[in-house]
Amino acid sequence: MITAVLFDLDGTLLDHEGAARRAVVGMFPDADPARLAARWAELTEEAVDRYLAGELSFTEQRRLRIVTLARELGLGA
Repeated sequence: MITAVLFDLDGTLLDHEGAARRAVVGMFPDADPARLAARWAELTEEAVDRYLAGELSFTEQRRLRIVTLARELGLGA
């Protein structure tokens, strides 16, 4: 039986933004870390907005972010 549910909407319990920033910088070590982190945040906001508007599925918004970033870095097709 579930007796409690915790929501961390402001990043108090889990620093999701910091973890995402470290992950994306680690994936692309040759890129400028500050610029890369800022672009990832922009792509995330755009993709999540489109997901919330019903334009993309959850999986599609996740894929869109990484594919767009990789292309901008000259990787992939």
